[in-house]
Amino acid sequence: MKITTLIENEAPESGQLCAEHGLSMLVEIDDQRFLFDTGASGAFLDNANTLGVSLAPLDAVIISHGHFDHSGGVARLLQKCPAARRFVLGKGYFEEKYKRTPEQTRYIGTHFTRQQLELAGAELVWVEGKQQLSDHLWAVGGFERTNDFEALNPAFVLGEQGTQPDPFADEIALVAECRKGLVVLAGCSHVGVVNLLRTVQTRFAQPIYAVIGGSHLVEADENRIRKTAQALEEMGIERCLLSHCTGAAAADYLRNQNKVPYGENHTGDVWEFEC
Repeated sequence: MKITTLIENEAPESGQLCAEHGLSMLVEIDDQRFLFDTGASGAFLDNANTLGVSLAPLDAVIISHGHFDHSGGVARLLQKCPAARRFVLGKGYFEEKYKRTPEQTRYIGTHFTRQQLELAGAELVWVEGKQQLSDHLWAVGGFERTNDFEALNPAFVLGEQGTQPDPFADEIALVAECRKGLVVLAGCSHVGVVNLLRTVQTRFAQPIYAVIGGSHLVEADENRIRKTAQALEEMGIERCLLSHCTGAAAADYLRNQNKVPYGENHTGDVWEFEC
């Protein structure tokens, strides 16, 4: 399996690749190609061109959840890649997502509708539990909440009135069965990266070897960061390649406490795992 990070918050200093607050990764596995998230703007397509990475054909496009920084490139993708017409989404994906602050409640959701996808000829695949995508690749959703330190962030709400907390029922991750263990790709882990990983571990009854993507520890206090690191250590994860919404405080802690094998995943990075 080969994973190429097409866009993320940071890019190499060479300036040849662009960065944005968003995430997009190409997964090549079982002689098939899957796009996991599309960043915020569609600039991932420019990076793919610079990297010499072809996006044709794509066997499926998986959107981890309905926030703009993961789905914002869909419109441009539909224009540039006419054959990309199989979309894998979590149940409740098209709920209207907002973020509430003391100053305002602003829309942060996706900028396309189900009707627009269907008019473009898209096939929609809905994930609630486990959905097999290829011999060694699965989409997983419906994560269980099993700890007391990964609470929902009340700033994320459904609807413009902001009266209902967003449970992120639509969040999905990719799970690859590789020789050294499971490799998990997470978009933002709004449900809690430990909740996400423990759900995967339980459903597959296999050890997790690596996790790549966003952990949303940017909003975490010191206690949650410490307990997250402890849980990652207990799970025996050998490669933590996090970034995007992980945050500087969590990154520094995970990097320096020498118990979790921490690294980062940025624009242009390529990772390979034997399946």
